[in-house]
Amino acid sequence: MDTPSTLLMVKPQHFGYNPETAKTNTFQKELKPNGISLSDLAIQEYDSAVKKIRETGIEVLSFEGNQKEIIPDAIFPNNWVGFHPNKMAILYPMTHHNRRLERNSEVLDFVKNSGHVFNELIDLSGYEKENLFLEGTGSMVFDYKNKRVYGCISPRTSLKLFTKVAGLLNVKPISFTASDTKGNLIYHTNVILTITEKLAIICLDCIGNELERVSIIDELKNSNLEIISISQNQVTQFAGNLFEVKNPSGKSYLIGSETAWDAFTKHQLETIKSFHHPLKLSIPTIETVGGGSARCMLAGVYY
Repeated sequence: MDTPSTLLMVKPQHFGYNPETAKTNTFQKELKPNGISLSDLAIQEYDSAVKKIRETGIEVLSFEGNQKEIIPDAIFPNNWVGFHPNKMAILYPMTHHNRRLERNSEVLDFVKNSGHVFNELIDLSGYEKENLFLEGTGSMVFDYKNKRVYGCISPRTSLKLFTKVAGLLNVKPISFTASDTKGNLIYHTNVILTITEKLAIICLDCIGNELERVSIIDELKNSNLEIISISQNQVTQFAGNLFEVKNPSGKSYLIGSETAWDAFTKHQLETIKSFHHPLKLSIPTIETVGGGSARCMLAGVYY
């Protein structure tokens, strides 16, 4: 299965601004809403997003169990767990201490009890003791159809572990470096790169090394992907943070936030719509305060 038709999502209970992760995530911003808590706003946005996705026929496994610890970023499960093809699940090493608390065996049991049983569980969290991190499909963008995985190396994405996971999943690792306009390393690959079965939406301007940039273009073209180049300004609006999912009838949806979809040019939208049906989620609080958008909320289940 190259594209999932099932998604794991985790309902937030203690959503809020995380000062630990803000050191490496320049997308995060503090908000102080009037009359309602950030957590309640996030829950409203989450419930609306789940409903909208389910209306397409896509299966959403919404984990709503009790979260004993204060984990403000629990809404982003794709960083600590991956449910990969060949019925493999991987637990990933997280950079920040309060995000490590998100790992939850009840979530794994919930997925299995929902009929999505994995045959192998690989736990890489022990690498945290060596200060080596790889934050799941935030750090890595997979192209299972063409057996490739892309990763921009950063404090949250270890080259050693990136290469190791590529070997475990039998895909070709393609690593590079990427920075924003201020020279900060891009913290997660999935904010500058989306790959579907037909398209690659990428910010090439973030890749300063010309040889790396040309190499990535060649890899994408050799994979028969049509390239949509987005600007660094579009990146700040999460235009690179989308995810393809198919419903049971095979209809392809590209999920992104309203902010992201509003950032595309008319020509870019026409190209995307020729291959996929846009699915727009209204999540302004989640993406502003959490520093992650629609794709970050979704853990694809490939079996």
